[in-house]
Amino acid sequence: MPATAEDPVKIAYVDPLSGGGASIGEVGLKTFQYLADWTNAHGGIAGRKLEVVAYDNKLNAQETLVQVQKAIDSGNPLRLPRVMARHSRPQSRTS
Repeated sequence: MPATAEDPVKIAYVDPLSGGGASIGEVGLKTFQYLADWTNAHGGIAGRKLEVVAYDNKLNAQETLVQVQKAIDSGNPLRLPRVMARHSRPQSRTS
């Protein structure tokens, strides 16, 4: 069923929300939720509210793939997981 103007814009947040990396993931989730709340308080995006949907990757690469697939299957646009983004950036060279 296609999204309507009343449906929120859902943003998937994939990060560690349990285990050793939970403190990092929780801060990121709170930041995303704050930004969504601020955006919603100012009219949303084209009148649509934002909704952050959290997925716990448990700071595990395999679990990240599972959670990203869940987000895709549920139709939630993705935010690159912090773990993947950190390791996929080109390293700068210093002389």
